[in-house]
Amino acid sequence: MTADKGVRWSLQLDWFRLGFRKAVVFCCYAMRKFLLKHVVGIPRPWLAGMGKMERKQEGPSAFRVEDGRIVWGDIARSGEGIRLAAVGDLQLSARIGRAVMQHGAAWPFGDTLAILAGADIRFGQLEFFFTRERRGAMPGSEDFTAALPEAADALSAAGFDLLSIASNHSADWGAEGIETTREVLREKEIAFAGAGLNETEANQPVILERRGRRIGLLAYCKTGAFSARGDRLGSAEIRPDNVIPAVARLKEQADWVIVSLHWGVEYCPYPLPEDRQLAREIVEAGAAAVIGHHPHVVQGIEVYRGAPIFYSIGSFLYNPLDERVVDEKTLELRRHSLLVEMTLQPCGVAGFGATPTRFGEDGRLTVLQGEAAARACAHVEKLSREMEQGWLAVSETAVGNLISMEMRTVGVLWRRHGIGVLWRLARDLKWRHVRLLGGFLLAKAARFVRRSGPSD
Repeated sequence: MTADKGVRWSLQLDWFRLGFRKAVVFCCYAMRKFLLKHVVGIPRPWLAGMGKMERKQEGPSAFRVEDGRIVWGDIARSGEGIRLAAVGDLQLSARIGRAVMQHGAAWPFGDTLAILAGADIRFGQLEFFFTRERRGAMPGSEDFTAALPEAADALSAAGFDLLSIASNHSADWGAEGIETTREVLREKEIAFAGAGLNETEANQPVILERRGRRIGLLAYCKTGAFSARGDRLGSAEIRPDNVIPAVARLKEQADWVIVSLHWGVEYCPYPLPEDRQLAREIVEAGAAAVIGHHPHVVQGIEVYRGAPIFYSIGSFLYNPLDERVVDEKTLELRRHSLLVEMTLQPCGVAGFGATPTRFGEDGRLTVLQGEAAARACAHVEKLSREMEQGWLAVSETAVGNLISMEMRTVGVLWRRHGIGVLWRLARDLKWRHVRLLGGFLLAKAARFVRRSGPSD
């Protein structure tokens, strides 16, 4: 009798476990449906991967590796062609600023100077601001985002003609930081766009002329407390209703429009699908190329309607030891970037070459050679394929990195500024954070359903 009772209890327990598993699976499906409808709010083709959408695009299969760099199209400069070199985040503060003062203005650029010298126009993104007073205007302002005006000699030594000053650090040093930066760049005869003392000033494009041709630049930064709105200083804001019309207007004044976007999730190797959608709409509006930065790691590349889209070319001249570091693997990824050379022809971008570079432990840039270059090129091609994997997988990766990074950031800021930092973090929460979290939960639910479903 006792044995029979034990068997009955065992059977009931098995039925309970099976029922509980089915209830959990049902709840996961229900949560998935709710998130898709009310939180994520994206069309279903995104979930299956953007590669299945009807788009005129070229991916890694159209790229080739030549002389240790990724190549697409015809990069030979001939006739009316203009060579534009583009790099990611530039930092001339903290350790790099001191190295410039000690070793000379050109020293940190190492052997990348030869490539930069071969271009007609050299573009970069300032991840810092020049300031004389060094009085932080934002909680958590760090010294690595402020440089002395004398450090600007390094920009001239490398030959930079065109800069984006749109950055999530644009408000760190207040009006003095923005005014000093604009003043210093004018003195160095370096054109710039992307930040100002008000919204109108921040959104102003800039046009350069070379060989009778006009190259226009628009520079923007993701939305945040640093966005210029009305009379508030900061960076030009990435919003479709802000960017798309500006591209169309500038296209009427310039032969080529280059759009620089400071966007994405830090340390995430994939762009968000909503960012990919915007990049393609920017190309449709008339942009010849889209250049992304901010994640501090390299992301994939695609060519859409003949226009290259570099979702993130990484941090070029930037010492990762000056900022928070998640782990050793991420530290190494942060040292890598792409130096892009584009050939602009009357028809648009005829081709590009993306050369892998690395910021060394000695504080200098090097062009990767041999096996190191081959590995870096293979990594970029792999990322270019994998960004087709869909919104859920990207959200899961992005949120995982974001959570691990922000928890460390909160700890640092808490120790420096006390409980007041919580208000700042709450104020900076955006709808995109809710959507990312929704995608993260959705991906976890889908993963659980896949594991649990077949065994039922």
